[in-house]
Amino acid sequence: MIEKRELIKKLVNNTITAEEKVVLESWVLEKEENLVWFKNELQEIESATTKSFDTEKSYAKLIQKIEQRNPFSIKRFYKYAAAVLILVSVTYLVVTNTKTEETTVVVKEDVDLINDVSENEIIITLADGTKKVLKDSATETIKNKNGNIIASGDGNTLNFTENSKVLELVYNTITIPKGKTLQLNLSDGSKVWLNAGTEFRFPQNFKAEKDHRTVFLKGEAFFDVESDKNKPFIVNSNEIQVEVLGTQFNVSSYDNESKLTTTLVEGSVAIAEKNNTNTTILTPNHQAVFDKKGKTLHTKKVNTKMYTSWMDNVLIIDNYTFSEILKRLERKFDVKIVNTSSIKNEGGNYKGEFSYNDTIEDILYTISLSKPFKYTKMNETIIISDP
Repeated sequence: MIEKRELIKKLVNNTITAEEKVVLESWVLEKEENLVWFKNELQEIESATTKSFDTEKSYAKLIQKIEQRNPFSIKRFYKYAAAVLILVSVTYLVVTNTKTEETTVVVKEDVDLINDVSENEIIITLADGTKKVLKDSATETIKNKNGNIIASGDGNTLNFTENSKVLELVYNTITIPKGKTLQLNLSDGSKVWLNAGTEFRFPQNFKAEKDHRTVFLKGEAFFDVESDKNKPFIVNSNEIQVEVLGTQFNVSSYDNESKLTTTLVEGSVAIAEKNNTNTTILTPNHQAVFDKKGKTLHTKKVNTKMYTSWMDNVLIIDNYTFSEILKRLERKFDVKIVNTSSIKNEGGNYKGEFSYNDTIEDILYTISLSKPFKYTKMNETIIISDP
């Protein structure tokens, strides 16, 4: 116990090494009595170094700070049947580059929690607050807190079915990180493909809506909507609302982009600006472009394959600006690209078709043949510079 007490002191003083932390964690989780001793010892050490030790207040304060940085940054939760659950939330163990946070221990009872959640994983948040990590190529069944099956999937596709037990209008949210995509089969039969860096909010059961079927999008998605003349399908996306009866279309609405686009492949959609009574009817092979800054909306004829090829893991470049190309590569390869070159928003010189199965270095090299630039990769950051 003397050795473990010294490790706990190092934990409190923020001097514990990574290797020592692993030893301490393994011992704490070995059996319940270790867990209880650890809690008591940590509280005793904290009480000796501070005038007042408020476990719950300290925990709430730390969680708030963590969520401000990343709502899925809390690394470790442990559940013990018929026993208390202790969460060790030391800032050194959870959030790096910070040395002034408090060491915290909190007691919880019978909580279902996710291990090792990171910003690199697909997360579904159910209407009751239950969170689930969707693992790649894994057959999964999604259940709510009551044990009811909400959806099932294989890691690449998630299937939702009409649930007669869900009578009220409640929403689920799916968050797609950079570098990943996911197909959803919604409860009304509609299909949605979600691109990297996307958040999608949708009803658990469309039957709860009487006059329409409304979803909310931040990012990019392709929709294949099941026809229902009595209940139009509505996509709310920032400042634009897209209304359809049954059709195929792509919506791109990323917060960090200046334009919001709706590209129609098949059928017909009505584009309406929020706080504006004007409606634009879009026909196949046309795109509606909303300029966020100028608050203007215009339409143009396009090659729809260029805007839907991401579903086939393909990037088609035709008159994209250099900045637009880099943003797409950032999202797909989950890297940060810093452009220090003199090439900024130039377009028109870049044409080509690339497979995302290629490396980002291969793609950048090919693009650089049109207008030369240098690129250097350091960890997960790529620096673009003049040759």
